[in-house]
Amino acid sequence: HLTGRYSKIELYPFSFKEFLQFHHTTYDRLTSSLKAEMLKMFDQYLVNGGFPEYLKYKDKEFIQRTYEDIIYKDIITRFGIREIKSFKQLTQFLFTNFTKEISYNSLKNILNIKSPVSIKDYIGFLQESYLVFELFKYDFSLKKQFIADKKIYVIDNGMRNNLAFYFSEDRGRLLENVVFVELKRRGKEFYFFKDKRECDFVIVEKNKTVAAIQVTQHLKKENEKREKEGIIEAMSRFKLKEGLILTDYQDDELIINKNKKIKILPVWKWLLTF
Repeated sequence: HLTGRYSKIELYPFSFKEFLQFHHTTYDRLTSSLKAEMLKMFDQYLVNGGFPEYLKYKDKEFIQRTYEDIIYKDIITRFGIREIKSFKQLTQFLFTNFTKEISYNSLKNILNIKSPVSIKDYIGFLQESYLVFELFKYDFSLKKQFIADKKIYVIDNGMRNNLAFYFSEDRGRLLENVVFVELKRRGKEFYFFKDKRECDFVIVEKNKTVAAIQVTQHLKKENEKREKEGIIEAMSRFKLKEGLILTDYQDDELIINKNKKIKILPVWKWLLTF
């Protein structure tokens, strides 16, 4: 038996800062020309992700091999999964429908898997291998957290886009996934909030909710009311004076009821603030 202290280090694909360093791009002082370059680099990061080998060689087979190795060697062989076809279908479904709410029972019916317990176990195996993550709905009751629907996120946008169909309208979901992984990288405890409206992320520190973040591609007439009401409801629920809406490119500030403030920032700028 080995005893003693140890440190656990979780290594994620490149952050946006690391991505810029990898491409020898400065981000300390942004002139107009550098900002244009920054936006171009962020577009690449958002779609291609942060796996160093893939970024270096642009070899799509590398992503596929990495994925297959994790599926077969780290999960199927290790956990003795017999329903291999169903397990692979579940994984593909989760990668395709990332950032959406799921329930074990609905997945059981969609994929014709024997029981929701199997779904729960399979997703647990995927989480242990850092391919996907579940995000729980915020609730004071742990029992209600476990029972409620979860949201699914994936480890890397580049891997997701190489394994599932990618459409231009997925950009908002890619932004949300990048923010999720960054919060994981920063070691935050966080949930999604849903009551009458929904807020993508609420951050908890020492049993107190300290921040609310909403992610959307654009704030426009069609979605502005929904996005604002979601974060305002979270701010009111947790008595927060300030909220944050992350978008593709908008940069603004809103004053709500004279005493509450919502900052609006581009995701790329937020990624450089830590």
